Amino acid sequence: MGGITISQAMNTTKQNPGNQIADQELENRILKQAARISDQWIMLETPDDRVFIITGAFAEITGYQHSEIISAGEFKAMIEKHDLSMYEKQLNELRSRQTGYHLQLRIITRQGNIRWIDHKAEKYFDESGRFAGWLSTNTAIKLNMHPVLGKIFQNMHEAVMVGEIIINAQGKPVDWIFLMVNRAYEKYTGLLNQDVIGRKATDVFPYIEKQWIERYGEVALTGVTAKFQDFNLNTDSYFNVSCYQIKKYHFAVIFTDITQQKKTEIQLRENRYLYQSIVNSQKELICRFKPDTTLVFVNHAYCKAFNTTEDELLGRKFIQFVPQDAHQHVFDNISELLADGGYKKNIHKVNLPGNEIAWYEWTNYIENTGSSEIEILSTGYDIT
Repeated sequence: MGGITISQAMNTTKQNPGNQIADQELENRILKQAARISDQWIMLETPDDRVFIITGAFAEITGYQHSEIISAGEFKAMIEKHDLSMYEKQLNELRSRQTGYHLQLRIITRQGNIRWIDHKAEKYFDESGRFAGWLSTNTAIKLNMHPVLGKIFQNMHEAVMVGEIIINAQGKPVDWIFLMVNRAYEKYTGLLNQDVIGRKATDVFPYIEKQWIERYGEVALTGVTAKFQDFNLNTDSYFNVSCYQIKKYHFAVIFTDITQQKKTEIQLRENRYLYQSIVNSQKELICRFKPDTTLVFVNHAYCKAFNTTEDELLGRKFIQFVPQDAHQHVFDNISELLADGGYKKNIHKVNLPGNEIAWYEWTNYIENTGSSEIEILSTGYDIT
């Protein structure tokens, strides 16, 4: 743009107040034309950091009208607080040197979202060589992806989120900014891409558990990949989570929804606990064993009958409690059960503590364990 028109507009306004209306019309025409042809905005600030002129896509990127920021005066009021000190440092250094500076900054939009901008600034001088302010170009930074990769990203079954971690003054992760999410993420969370991009996690999820921020932060800062299962209170869902560092402070997370699987596991555990509670309340001896008579489950009555504990019984073979002359009878009964299915009754002697011998009637069933291993459920009654 050369600076001539801006400089003339500024000097004319200061020297000839009566020409302000004409200058305003000129500025309006410049603004409209620049907004049509540019995806960036150009900004001129006075030496005391007051915004004087803005052209281009400022309103589209920030949500503010040109007149609002000119009226408010300071551009730095829009800068995200974690980047403000970096901006002020560069600006102060520019006062004492001729070369400009180039930064990538986060700004807060009118809607409260965070947008990254590419900010380039240098000193601006009028025709007489007098320092007139700071001239900067500002372009919104977008995450661009190859069309093929973009299509894969959007059509993945797994939910994917790309973010940037925010740290505090001590370097600890305290939040993250959403940079990109795919359709599966929208489906799992009910949050649309346009509703989260540029926003902080604590704004999107006000009650987010601190552990999520800490885990993602560790990956984004150290580069060490993390894989874990977790429950998200906000969505009432269980996920397999894989988190990877893209570059320092930036990370990608892949979520696989395992809610149904986890709820089934929980239900099975609850059913198993209920089953064991019922079985342990029975007076009959109940056990489950493998075809070689190795015990894999015993109830309280079984432990009491042999005057020992569950830990001492599990893994041992119950055939040791059967007199030697009844061993073949027991194994024949097991073989018939495995061949015919259903259930088999069996009566044999049992060696009890104190050299006592008792007669027990056993009813044996093949237990469905859901695996390839065969187990037999057996219930015994003292018929001595």
